[in-house]
Amino acid sequence: HGWPRHSIRSAVALLILAVGTIVAIVSHGGKLSRVPMWQLATVGTPARPPGARSESPVSSHRLRQQSFAKLMDIKAEAGDVASVEELVRQHDKGKRLVTDTMVHNMVIKACSFAGDLIKAEEVYSKMKDQNIRLNVKTFGKLISIAAKLGQLAEAERWADEMVANGFALDLEAYGGLVDACAKAGDPEKADRYIEQAIHDNIELSVSLFTAVIDAHAQVADGLGATAWFERAVEAG
Repeated sequence: HGWPRHSIRSAVALLILAVGTIVAIVSHGGKLSRVPMWQLATVGTPARPPGARSESPVSSHRLRQQSFAKLMDIKAEAGDVASVEELVRQHDKGKRLVTDTMVHNMVIKACSFAGDLIKAEEVYSKMKDQNIRLNVKTFGKLISIAAKLGQLAEAERWADEMVANGFALDLEAYGGLVDACAKAGDPEKADRYIEQAIHDNIELSVSLFTAVIDAHAQVADGLGATAWFERAVEAG
């Protein structure tokens, strides 16, 4: 069957970091350098021939941005909240290669994979207190964490908070709500959220159909599950 694409991407990114580490060690006479991991992609680059054009400051900065963001994403998907928070501290000390919103959303993403709603709520409160811009991803991840924990009321509370902050529910938000309904054994409410998503012109995904089918299957509602399966087939 092969490896999932996201696993391949993560493996390649880690390989790049590992090669960067070796280059850094060789470049420093066999001694481990203290260059931060996210900068290793730019360490040990071969010298350019005389007269060759040097890399522009803009492209060099862009490379560091991408390295930093990729490292955060890898740590977040591993649910490694502590490592992502350490990268946030580097960001706060002045590195600021990406936006404040992105680094704090990454902590919430790590909390999502770790199933830590309490920590995610602390990060959200920090964002509010420090006037860090919120976006749909902030709320989508909070709803997702509550859904993974089977806390339907919490998922709905975060959906209400999302709307109260001026954001429309998107595919990720509806997916979290329907998933929470499935885990709570409430297929009727799952149906209402799906219909609301359709009304809001949200293009339904396979995962959304799967969640609502699962909601009906959880309460042994074969007819309801079959009806949604048929709608999914019709939707292509």
